[in-house]
Amino acid sequence: MIQIASDNLLVVLDNGQEASFDSDAWRMELREAFHRCAIREDWMAEHIILSLEEKIRLVRCEEGRSIHEDELRQVLLTMLSVSGYGEVGRALLLARQQEIPLPNGDCRRWSPDEAAAFLNRSLPIGLMESRRLADGALACLAQWGLPGCSDGFLQELAVLLLHASPSPAAGRTAPPASPSWQTEYISPDFWREHFRMTPGLGERLARGVLRPLPLSDIFPVVRLELNLQKLGEEAGGWQVELALLPELRESLAASMAMLAEMRSVVCGKWPLHSPPSRHLLVVGVKQLPTGQRRLRKRLMEAIEQALAAEISRKGDELQLSYR
Repeated sequence: MIQIASDNLLVVLDNGQEASFDSDAWRMELREAFHRCAIREDWMAEHIILSLEEKIRLVRCEEGRSIHEDELRQVLLTMLSVSGYGEVGRALLLARQQEIPLPNGDCRRWSPDEAAAFLNRSLPIGLMESRRLADGALACLAQWGLPGCSDGFLQELAVLLLHASPSPAAGRTAPPASPSWQTEYISPDFWREHFRMTPGLGERLARGVLRPLPLSDIFPVVRLELNLQKLGEEAGGWQVELALLPELRESLAASMAMLAEMRSVVCGKWPLHSPPSRHLLVVGVKQLPTGQRRLRKRLMEAIEQALAAEISRKGDELQLSYR
């Protein structure tokens, strides 16, 4: 199944009205918070904001509702905290002149539904993953003889289970003997070197047609950009539609091959419970001139038809966004 992002990802504001999620504003605010903490890792802001977009889409697809802005902000703070950037979250709150919330240290008993609902609200994961992690966390508490725990303990335990769960795809039955509990990252440079000599992929990376995005072992999603403007330049310009569409289909096939290999590498590197989801971001569609709406429609139809055929053969899922 293909999850296609609409032009407007909606969030609920404090006044109850729905508004489009302004990813650029959130990204800029987050980047400035990183800079105030003397951290010059702009890619991390992009990585986290994409996770928030995916959380908005998950809530819409699974629950049929728009996520509240406060709920999304809590997910953001949680991601920063578990990624080792808690000071950036505090900088965000101070810039908004908001109080830094104290963690709820009260120990309480959790039912499976309550634990799953809490994790779904506070982490950038879907309902199924929330239920799986809730069951695992409560099983650990029972094994340790603990009748309950605090909100923060449950959250940290769930994140630990997310990291340390065995990966069926990799055939593992236990975490590595000497695990690193620090957040790990895979940079775009790694992917460029990995695919440099791969026919059909290395040259597209060099031309800028394909661009893998960085990812971390905190809620990993393999993400890849397909740049239609670069593709149009290679095919003779946007006006040459007959030349562009065949090259587009070939580049989509290359994108799917690259995403599959990226996911395989991630599963071999990190002990994940299940393979990470995939997100293809098609860049350049929204930059088409207003007078080329027909071409934009043709391109989007061609993209979705080609991807649907690929997905149906493998029975898998893919998130698709247009930029």
